[in-house]
This record gives sequence, C-alpha cells and structure tokens, in this order.
Amino acid sequence: MKRMLKFKICALLFAAVFTFVACEQDEDVKDTVSGLNVETVSIAEAKEILKEVFPQTRAGGSFIKPDLENIVQEALINSDEKMTVVPVTINGESAYSRILLFKIDGFVHKVILTMYASKDTQSEDFSGYLIVRSIKGEIVTGYRVSEGYLVSRLIFKKTIATKSKDGSESNPFDLFEGDEEIVCIGFSNKKNTVSLQHFDPRFSVTSGNSEVAPTLKEGSSIRYDYTSGGGGSSQNSNTETNDNNPTPKVNYEGIKGTKVECVKDKLVAGGENSLVNKLLRGFNLPKNSFKVSFYVKNISSGVDGKTIHDPNTGEIKVIINSHWLQRSSLELARTFLHESFHAYIFGKLYQEELHNSLPEPNFKKDFEEYERRFGKKNAQHNYMADKYRKHMKEGLKKYFKNEPYYQNAINNFAGNIYWVDEDFMLECLTWTGLKKTNAWKNFIKNDTIKQKYNEQYQFIINQLPEEKCEE
Repeated sequence: MKRMLKFKICALLFAAVFTFVACEQDEDVKDTVSGLNVETVSIAEAKEILKEVFPQTRAGGSFIKPDLENIVQEALINSDEKMTVVPVTINGESAYSRILLFKIDGFVHKVILTMYASKDTQSEDFSGYLIVRSIKGEIVTGYRVSEGYLVSRLIFKKTIATKSKDGSESNPFDLFEGDEEIVCIGFSNKKNTVSLQHFDPRFSVTSGNSEVAPTLKEGSSIRYDYTSGGGGSSQNSNTETNDNNPTPKVNYEGIKGTKVECVKDKLVAGGENSLVNKLLRGFNLPKNSFKVSFYVKNISSGVDGKTIHDPNTGEIKVIINSHWLQRSSLELARTFLHESFHAYIFGKLYQEELHNSLPEPNFKKDFEEYERRFGKKNAQHNYMADKYRKHMKEGLKKYFKNEPYYQNAINNFAGNIYWVDEDFMLECLTWTGLKKTNAWKNFIKNDTIKQKYNEQYQFIINQLPEEKCEE
C-alpha cells in the first residue's frame, strides 16, 4: 500500500544513515550464490539481436537509436565474463543511455540504462537517478543515487504508459508515484556499481510474445560499473599529466581525430570574427597565463561537457563527453561553444584585459553581483543565460547556414507541423546546459512556449544529421 511521501522522506532520512554504514561495511561480502552461470554476449550476437529489434522500437513515443558500430565489452566485477555495451540515443532525451546485454544460464538479458544527473558538472561521483528500461522502452525500475551510492528504489505506477493524454512524450518521472524504499538490504551497495540483480531482468519482456527472463537469485555480488560508460575513459580529470610551465596557447590535441575536431574546424573557419575565435583568442596572446586544453572523454555524470580551471597549473580543461558524439553536428557545435564560454569567463576573471572580445564594460561588477545572488557554483550559468545566449544563437546560425544539408533541412522542416522557424529552433538549442537558471525558469513559465520547446527537440532537433567529418 502506498504511503504518504512526507512520511517516506522522513523514514528515508532516518534509514539512510544506517543504510550507508551497513552498505559500506558490506564491502568484503563475497558471492554466496554458487550456481549463477554468467556468460558474455558476443558483439556479433549483440548485433544480430538488436538488428531484429531496431529501428522500429520506440521508447516514450520516440525512436531508440543504437550505435551498432561502437559496441564494446566491459569487465564485470567478481566475474571473468564481460558486459556487452551498446551506445544508444533516445530521441527527446539529453540524458546518457546505453543498452546492456549479458547472459544468465543461456538467456540473454537486454536492458536500457539511463543516467539522469542531478549534480553540477564538477562532481566526480554520479548523483541523480538510474532508470532501467526494457529493450522495448518500457520502464522497469529506477534508483536514486547519491555520490555514487544507491540510496533508494523508485516505485513507479503499475501501468506504464508511453504517451501522455495529449500524445506527447511522457517524462519517466511523471510515472513516479513519489514512493521509495531502501535498496541495499539483501545485497551489497558498492560505490558507482550496480548488481546484476538491480536490473530486475525478470521484467524484461519482449512485446508481442511471452519471452520472460529467468529470475536472478538475490545476493549476487557480480556487479557492473555504470560510470565506465561504453568504453570511454573514466580517468579522473585531475589525474592528467600537466605541464608545470604550460605554454600559453589553445591545445586541441585531445580532440584530434574525433567528430569534435571536425566541428571545431568549421567553427573557426570564419576567421577572427567567428564566435569561437573571439572567445579563445585571448589565450593565444603573449601575456596570457593560461593553457586551454580540449579533450573528448567519458563523463560519468552524463552531461554533454564540462570545463575545469586548475589554479595551481593555470590550465583550463574543456572536456566534451564522448557519449555525445552521436548527437547532431549542430548540437556538438552548441556544446563546443557553451564550454568555450566557460573558458572565456575564467579568462576574464583572471586577465580581463586580454579577454574582451564581447562588449561587457562592467563585467567585474556584474559578475560579482551574480556570484552574490546565485553563489559561485551557479554564477557562470546564470550569467551565460542572461548575457551570452544571443551570441550563442548568432554563432549557431552561421554554423547552420554553412552546413551542406542546410537548405534541405529547412525545406523538410517546413512541412513539419511542429516547425516554428529557424530562430526558435536555435533559441531552443541555446538553453541546453542552462536549465537550472532563473532565465530558463522564466522562459518556460508560458505553457505554450514550454510545449513548443519540447516539440522542437523531439520532432525537429532530433532529426538533424550527425557530424560525418566530410571533406
């Protein structure tokens, strides 16, 4: 029977203290289940299985798009076998998702795991929600995560609808009843990992037939590191080798040979007047004290990118999430510009005289006011939302118009009932990464605007082509 949310939260707060101690004491627990026969699903087998399911499968009313060319196999903890991992994009969602395949007693379990981050980009350990879907996209279960540890299991409505009444895509959290239960009693809760049992594969049912997964036995210590993320580097960003006397310049070696490099080349093609060159030119001046380095790496929190300033070395690290490389070329350009704005702000904070390409006569005073109002943690995003989005929009407009598919895209969108116009689509793109700002809250106060924004992403932006790195 469902209990009142208020009561549950109080119980959670009390129980969580005990649970975290109990779970941490459980570090040395070994697998007490001797008959669990785990096997690796080969990449060839995974491709064969998924080609039968996709591309007709839908999740929440949107297509699921697996990347069958970048399947990897990752180590399982306490097992010699591997987890087969397939990067996947679920249209209408910016969260990081992947398909996981593993075999128990000859049965292939197939689930979609999605990470919804709730912490800021500086957090090294994931906090937020893990949502488990069946291969057909139906929600199976979900977990609240705090600093890498599972805190509670979410209780969802028994009837899982994939569409809301108005036909739009359902947010997974619209199905959340507000009820939770502590999860780590019965099996170990180790940081940044989940037991195979957490996937509840008994509920992984293929639509249209009676294929039901065998029950996994409780207590299995065979675990998967969900921060490993499809083969990308999970290296701590602070452990990279740094030059104690960094050369003042912008370093692109970390994106060489990737789609991000192709996008960067197009962004800088406009010469000194291009937006990205305006943002980064100060770092190439003789008196500059900073080194800006761009990387493509896995970011376990699932965000599309992050920018870190190391005051000890003077390096500013711009990291683009490797799992966002399947996104459209225009979205990658937006991410590159967004993170370049962060680097620009860091440059202005320390050497404003070198970083003055945008008209901001009162930057120091204005930014101090933003830090006072929003705190240092949230000041940059709120400042960007208010001061820089117009520049972002103009930069994206130039990029979009120079794309070879531009005219065909505009012609196709003109016949789409959800199309508003080019300016509104670009406006929607500028908000990515800024949804915790006051400006965003004001933007979506209007229900009509909020609906049109959601429709632009689901039916327009998600139709834009990926970066192909064509000559």
